[in-house]
Amino acid sequence: MPVPALFGAWACNEGTGTTAADSSGNGRTLTLGTGMGWGTGHTPNASGMQATNVTGTGAQLAVSSGPTVATLMGWVNPTDLTAGTTRPGMGLFNGASSEFVLWLQRSTFGAPNVLQGNVRTSGGVNEIDGGALTANTFTHIALTYDGSTIAIYVNGVQVTTVSVAGTIQAQSQFLAGGASLGNGFAVFNDLRLFTSALTAAQVAVCMNTPVSVVPNPIASVPCSGGLAMSGMGMAGTASPGASFTCSGGLAMSGMGMGGQALGGNIATSGGLALGGMRMAGVAANGQAATAAARQLVSDDARHRMRRRLRRQWGGSL
Repeated sequence: MPVPALFGAWACNEGTGTTAADSSGNGRTLTLGTGMGWGTGHTPNASGMQATNVTGTGAQLAVSSGPTVATLMGWVNPTDLTAGTTRPGMGLFNGASSEFVLWLQRSTFGAPNVLQGNVRTSGGVNEIDGGALTANTFTHIALTYDGSTIAIYVNGVQVTTVSVAGTIQAQSQFLAGGASLGNGFAVFNDLRLFTSALTAAQVAVCMNTPVSVVPNPIASVPCSGGLAMSGMGMAGTASPGASFTCSGGLAMSGMGMGGQALGGNIATSGGLALGGMRMAGVAANGQAATAAARQLVSDDARHRMRRRLRRQWGGSL
C-alpha cells in the first residue's frame, strides 16, 4: 500500500516574520497577508499563526496543480465565533470559490454556526458538517475525500460522512485564516494537506504528531500505543535499515510485527511486544532489543535440537 504523500505541511510556529515554512520538502511556503500575525500556539508549539483582522487576506500559497482527492487537517483555536458570522479555516480555493475547504463556521452556505467542510466536484459544492466548535479552545479538525466519500473529523474522531462521486475541481490557491468571505479569527498550528484520503487511524496519528517533530508521520510510522502500529501499520516487510520504536507493551502484538524485519533494529519497552511468533519469524541482520525476544529464539532452537536428537537416537534427553 503506497505511503500517503504530503502536498504541504506547515507547523505555523515561527512566532515572527511574514512566512510559514513548508516542512514537506515541497517548498510550498505560506505568505502571511494582512490581518495575520502570531499568537499562543498548540503544545508543543510556543506560537501559532493567528488571524486577527476581519478584512484580512489570510496566509496564502499559489496552487497550479492541486490534488483531486485529499486530506486536510490542523489544530485551530477560534478566538471569535459570533453567531451568524463566517469564519474561514483553511483549504483550497479557486478565486473566491471553495474547492476543498474547512470553515470554522459559515453563514453564507449550508448550516450556520458549525464546523463545515466543502468539497466541490463537477456536480457542485458538497457540504458536510462537524458540529459547533468552542471558542478559545484548540480543536483538531480534518476533512478527507477519496473520490466517493467525504468525511469530517473532530479531535481524531470521524463525525460523519457523505457519499459523493467525483474529483476535487481545479484550484488556484491554498488559504489559511482568511478568504474573500471574511477572516478566520483563529490561531493555526500543524496544518497538513495530503494528496490522498487518510484512514481514521492515520488521521489520529497525524493529530498526535506535530509537524515540527515528523512532517509525515504516516511515512515514518511512529508508535506510542496499541492502535498506532496494529493492523496494517507495521504488517508485512520492513525495508532494510528501518528502525521502529514502541513504548507500549501490546503495541507491536498480533500482525504488528508479524512479517519480516530485514536489517532493522526493533526496540520495545513492553515484554509482550516481541513475544510469541512476532520475533520467531525472519529477522535478518537486525537486532531484537529485548532479552525476552532473544531468549524466545534461543528456547525454540534448543527444543528443535532435542526433538531432532530424539528422532535420531530414539532416547530421552
